[in-house]
Amino acid sequence: QSASFAHDADGGQHIAYYDATFRQLKVPHRPDPDSPWAIQTVTTTPLTGQYCSLAVGARQSVAGDATVTAGANQAVILRGVVVSPLLIGGRFQAGPSTTTYGITDVNADAGRITLDASFTGSSGASVLCTVAFYQPVIGYQEGNSRRLLRVARPRARGRQRLSVGEK
Repeated sequence: QSASFAHDADGGQHIAYYDATFRQLKVPHRPDPDSPWAIQTVTTTPLTGQYCSLAVGARQSVAGDATVTAGANQAVILRGVVVSPLLIGGRFQAGPSTTTYGITDVNADAGRITLDASFTGSSGASVLCTVAFYQPVIGYQEGNSRRLLRVARPRARGRQRLSVGEK
């Protein structure tokens, strides 16, 4: 079994590891050493991910629609962006405003993100928004197969899993 660690360009910390207790491949991250870890499960297939490697590339930006309220420190994502722990430490911008807010927490079930400051723009039921975040890429072995390697990119548009060497 193995674990892999990487820093992003802003000093955020990312880890990929196999949780032997629950038999899951997980990717915790935090935007800085003083923040709590946000953990995302990559796969729950037994024995998958015991040997993994992690890389973190450039910050990714995804456009979508959100409901925002002036003076509130939360926004509800309506479409275009999947709310997941991956967004914590990312950046949020909505409407014509150029103000960017840090994302400090998420409620994936409600599609809600918590911002580091109160929203100063105009309230809106469906405004264009942009979410920027770091996307980890995890390479791992599938189950007991020594020949089947996979690459996963957990991201804010759902999890994408690619197979290496398959057609």
